[in-house]
Amino acid sequence: MRTQLWTALLTGAAALHGAMAQNITVYGAAELPAGATETFLTCLSSLETSYRVYVDSGMTVILPPGSNQIITLDGADSGLYDCLTVSEVMTGMQLAVEDTVKTDANQEENSIPASAATYAWLLAQGAQGQTPIGTRPSASANSTTIHDEDEGLGRRDDDHRGLAKRTHYHYYGYLSDYSACTDSALVTRYGSTCYNHNQAYYGVRFENAFAEKILTMIIWPHHRCENGNVRSFTVAPLSLSACQSRTTYSYYGHYVTCKCT
Repeated sequence: MRTQLWTALLTGAAALHGAMAQNITVYGAAELPAGATETFLTCLSSLETSYRVYVDSGMTVILPPGSNQIITLDGADSGLYDCLTVSEVMTGMQLAVEDTVKTDANQEENSIPASAATYAWLLAQGAQGQTPIGTRPSASANSTTIHDEDEGLGRRDDDHRGLAKRTHYHYYGYLSDYSACTDSALVTRYGSTCYNHNQAYYGVRFENAFAEKILTMIIWPHHRCENGNVRSFTVAPLSLSACQSRTTYSYYGHYVTCKCT
């Protein structure tokens, strides 16, 4: 009964906002695009903050300038958010943002100042782009099972990451026991809510169900959306994100109206 009620509510919300009426763009890995990369690096170098960059599993990852620091895309790092969400960048590159609250050897050993990063350097490090490989209908709430009790889901009323609440519109998660995101389980989620799982997933993807909103996702290798090691990334309107090959116990998503410049 509870699952049926959730399904009815989600289906009604999707119909209200027109999210299920349009197809989703599915992206696959591709060669790093030179034009989008140059646009992003130019934008990055124009910011006052001196970020760092490294490549992880094909993903270009942005770091704060020092250790034990976080990036707040809705606050002090809003300029970085603008760079991440330029249309050709958001749809052509695989990008993510991480904090440095806990020591990560990969971050320390392989990152360089963003001002020194070039297209050739990123390419040599294995950075990948992405390209549309097809379309399909948006995920249906009718095929989704929500396991509140089993998965220990919980809403957080506070927001200690500096991400202001926007809406509780739904998005979709594809959670996998494999780092390549194969054999994924589909779940429907609401924005501005922390979702917590008792056991880790090792590959996650998320679907933006709306045509005029950008979905920002934050994932943790810890329970309850706490304790650092945060990775953030944006998902373009009406698209399925690249696979994040990262241990994930909890995650948090929220929508922002798309400028789409």
